[in-house]
Amino acid sequence: MMHKIGERISGFRKERNMSQEELAAVLNVSRQTVSKWETGDTLPDVYNAVAIARLFHVSLDQLVLGTAVKGGESTYMAELKQKRQTTNIKAIIVGSIGSLTFALSLVLLDTFQPPAQTQGITMAFVFPVLMVCWAYAIYNLVKVGRYQQEIKYLQSIELHNITNAK
Repeated sequence: MMHKIGERISGFRKERNMSQEELAAVLNVSRQTVSKWETGDTLPDVYNAVAIARLFHVSLDQLVLGTAVKGGESTYMAELKQKRQTTNIKAIIVGSIGSLTFALSLVLLDTFQPPAQTQGITMAFVFPVLMVCWAYAIYNLVKVGRYQQEIKYLQSIELHNITNAK
């Protein structure tokens, strides 16, 4: 997230044809400080963030979360939804691959009935693959849940702000 804020600061600065030195002079900080913000090494403090937002005529939401896109949704919210979707797809694909590998190996072992030693070696390979695939799928499903919680939280904040503005 720090890197995204830095990219936005850099973008706003470049849109206004300002150098890092000029921005630093306006904010009364060093050029190196502005450089660290833009590269994502550090974040501006609250006072400087407010000053940057005012200087570039953007809201703090636009500076911190991203510019508004379709339906007034922030780019950060859109990124979260995209991450949730791709992570969910990854979990389903990897979990399915593990399950299909396990099922296919059981069917093949039952059909061809190789010697017991070969069956044992096959299962010793297939079972860990299944466990790794399922573990990865579960890990990704937990991440999907976290993304979903963050999305709901941000939506509740937006709804609260909209109702209070009326």
